[in-house]
Amino acid sequence: MTVPLDDALALTVGEVMIQAPKTLPADAPDSAPARAYAETEPVIATAEMPMTDAINLLEARGEPRLIVLADDGETLAGLLCANETGTGFCVRP
Repeated sequence: MTVPLDDALALTVGEVMIQAPKTLPADAPDSAPARAYAETEPVIATAEMPMTDAINLLEARGEPRLIVLADDGETLAGLLCANETGTGFCVRP
């Protein structure tokens, strides 16, 4: 399922994000430590952020996903994912 880009512009990140993204434990990448694959300064969004601001962040970094953190600034709240064609955002039913 997809939220079209035009529809997303009037929404917040929380209304578009995947609310339960798949996560893995830190010891998941075979024998390599997970920290070798981690972004040390990830670009993040909050659920209250307007989608227009989130789209600007996505365009500036060239990566189709944004981590969405809860109000505490530490807890994963969701993931904002552009679809493969860049015409909208992935959602789960």
